[in-house]
Amino acid sequence: MKVLILSCNTGGGHNSAALAAQDAFVQAGHEAVFLDVFSIASQKLSGRVSRAYLFSTRLPFLFHLAYWAGKKVSRPGRQSPVYAANTLHAGRLHRYLQEHPCDVIVTTHLFAAEQLTCLKKRGQLTIPTVGVATDYTCIPFWEETDLDYYVIPQEELVEEFTSHGMKKEKLQPFGIPVSPHVRQEETKQQARDRLREELLPGLDVEKPFLLIMSGSMGFGNSGLLVDRLLRREQEISLCVVCGNNRKQQKRLQMLFGKQKGVYILGYTDQVPRLLHAADVVFTKPGGLTTTEAAVSRTPLVHTAPIPGCETANAAFFAAHGMAVSAQRAREQCDAGLYLLQNPPAAEEMKERQKDYLPGDAADRLVTFCESCVAEQKGIRQTSDVEK
Repeated sequence: MKVLILSCNTGGGHNSAALAAQDAFVQAGHEAVFLDVFSIASQKLSGRVSRAYLFSTRLPFLFHLAYWAGKKVSRPGRQSPVYAANTLHAGRLHRYLQEHPCDVIVTTHLFAAEQLTCLKKRGQLTIPTVGVATDYTCIPFWEETDLDYYVIPQEELVEEFTSHGMKKEKLQPFGIPVSPHVRQEETKQQARDRLREELLPGLDVEKPFLLIMSGSMGFGNSGLLVDRLLRREQEISLCVVCGNNRKQQKRLQMLFGKQKGVYILGYTDQVPRLLHAADVVFTKPGGLTTTEAAVSRTPLVHTAPIPGCETANAAFFAAHGMAVSAQRAREQCDAGLYLLQNPPAAEEMKERQKDYLPGDAADRLVTFCESCVAEQKGIRQTSDVEK
């Protein structure tokens, strides 16, 4: 089976979910190609879209305004400016598919789903298409897409998605795909030993280990949280992952880099191991990072969200006991240290995570796509026989 997986460089979560899906398809013996949908047109266009998103999220008020406006405009049966903009690039995607035929298309991003919808309306796309929602809410404009199926994060969200005009029979509540490295069985001790050897030299594996993550683009003021944690609790090891935000990494390195047991990292592919090693993780409530932390069964504190879908993510996790949420550094510090110092509370949170997020979404997605392709091939064979 040949699989095309489409995403877009607007934050790391969509791409991480796409790559997790690709890993699962490859492990199952299929051929899977992952692409940024705008890179099909040009790398320059992909870069412009990414920079525009980054600019909007650096100004939370602007991002919140855009998200709020999107919810007001978004209606079933209505074509939004978002759809109109994406149709401009649908022709390039169609030419790519003609040159690189596949059996099924999976997308973890709305923009690609809009382009696929356009091709279906034009009669230029007949293979199965599957959208993957990467937030614990129905974001604006999903309902104006028309893919064959949609994978959503949790069964309890079916009602919300249908209330936005999406058909219940198309919704598959498998969860958000995460890397197999997140799901693998690795003890806390094993993870810490490997980190000490490969990434965090001198790490004291006997001390409590706290992990602070600010997303792939390094949002938020992690410095305040680091300072409060170090003032409150000296006998800890602490790691901050700044993603691709080099300015943040440099600033934190200047402030805390000389302190023993404090590690300031930029982008790293060792996030799964860091999660397995941590006693508590602090992170903004992005859908993918949050899911990875929960699937790794790590006590979780949500820091201030980017207003919009991340607000909904934080609310969903808090309502189900899978995380606690705090806006200010002092409250975040209090919440994290409470989980660290109260093992029963931490264990209860991990049990809630296990109950609601089994972590097998990528495997279920593969099995479902296999059945979709097999069904379509059976229909085609029957049609050929009848002819």
